[in-house]
Amino acid sequence: MCCLTSKPFMKSDRVYLEQILESIEKIRQFVRDMDKNAFLNDQKT
Repeated sequence: MCCLTSKPFMKSDRVYLEQILESIEKIRQFVRDMDKNAFLNDQKT
């Protein structure tokens, strides 16, 4: 019955939100010195 319990192995919402915030910061650092044209012309973005 261990597999039928609710959310036994799921991360908490807080963990997901922290990962989202970390990803946002990484994106901000990556595009920090780009203007719109540079962003649109960069193949990685």
